[in-house]
Amino acid sequence: DALPIFRIERGLAQAQTTHEILAIAITTMLKQSADFFAINKLLKYSWFFFEALAKSMALYLLEENKIKMPRPQRFPESFHHALHCLVLAIIPHVTIRYSEIPEESRNVNFSLASFIKRCLTFMDRGFIFTLINDYMSAFSPRSEEH
Repeated sequence: DALPIFRIERGLAQAQTTHEILAIAITTMLKQSADFFAINKLLKYSWFFFEALAKSMALYLLEENKIKMPRPQRFPESFHHALHCLVLAIIPHVTIRYSEIPEESRNVNFSLASFIKRCLTFMDRGFIFTLINDYMSAFSPRSEEH
């Protein structure tokens, strides 16, 4: 049986899923927090949060019987938006702050890559390739000069 933390509460009309709430919360923390210690710890241990996101997504697909649906129909647009915002929020922590926090930047970069690889199984691949393209665009030759 699945862990209770990943359970989706039934009966709430249009309730957000665990993975959507987690993606929004991480994005908010990365964008608005002035607590560099907390952000650095979040980046360093990002594997845990991406693992929780992936497990929640898989459980959602199974419990909602969406696993056999076409990939573009499995997750709502609001979750696609939340993931896109998360990727955009991570970019400056990898590109700009790399010299300041190299270990944390490497960790979040690897964790995000592993998560996106898993998303290719769960989600619309066109959307995932858009995320990859947006992320890779941040690593222009100009950014390597710094």
